[in-house]
Amino acid sequence: KQMWRVYEYFKDKKPCDRIPKELLEHKYINDSFAENKLKRVLIVANVSAGKSTLINALIGHKLNKTATNACTKDLCYIYGKPQKDGLTIKLRDTDKYIYDESFGQWSSNECEQIGVYFASNHLKGKKICFIDTPGFNDAQNQERGIITEKAIKDNKYEAVLYIANGAYMGREDEQHLLEVIIKNTKKPIVFVMNYLDKYKPKDDSISDSIARYRSDIVKLGIKDPIIIPISARVAFLAEMEKQNLLDEEECLELEQNKKKFSKEFFNLPKYVQANSNSLTNDLIYLTGMLLLDKTIDEI
Repeated sequence: KQMWRVYEYFKDKKPCDRIPKELLEHKYINDSFAENKLKRVLIVANVSAGKSTLINALIGHKLNKTATNACTKDLCYIYGKPQKDGLTIKLRDTDKYIYDESFGQWSSNECEQIGVYFASNHLKGKKICFIDTPGFNDAQNQERGIITEKAIKDNKYEAVLYIANGAYMGREDEQHLLEVIIKNTKKPIVFVMNYLDKYKPKDDSISDSIARYRSDIVKLGIKDPIIIPISARVAFLAEMEKQNLLDEEECLELEQNKKKFSKEFFNLPKYVQANSNSLTNDLIYLTGMLLLDKTIDEI
């Protein structure tokens, strides 16, 4: 009888004073969330640009596999939930939805849709959908590039997040993907330079790389491009540390990066943000992820 009362309330909002207040609060939050406008962000990259790692850092969970080969086979829609909860999943080629409290066994490969609470900073509880696309230049399966190009041209999104491998800027395949995006959409584009943790202070210049990248984008017709320098991997490790989800090897990797990012050279926001905080020791801030979160929230 109690279950029927709960069901009737959730289905028809039939009044009942014997439903636990926690359930009523849960439904109120869900209903309020549902009234908000959905923001869809298309995430596009070439193979090995760090797209899966970036998505993991943005949502704050170990969801996508991060192998160097292409992982995503088709479009996957990752929806933000309004409250902390497990995963709601729609598997590919089925009409069935699954609820699972574990995160490790699912990825964009198996799932057509995923609902998950975004644990990262500015995006917590926001009605956002990240559209994960296949690697555009996947030499082993050119059909995946066609899927991504079609998604760009369809314009069924509010913004594009383009991820470039900052360690290999200026390559022909990067230039080609830039041209496809800029030619086929008038929506806001956020240009993300990833892997800047690979730069060496003695040999590399982050500011020069950003300047060259900006010049390349301007030549393609974007007058004032939004460029965010980041290290998705270090940001992900820092987020996992907050949730006590690092294994021993990841802990060692994080400690090494904490030493690296203690140097002013790796204060990534300062290269694009005039009021960057040069005194902070907040690792997620230094990796550029807070700036990226804020930018996505505001576009």
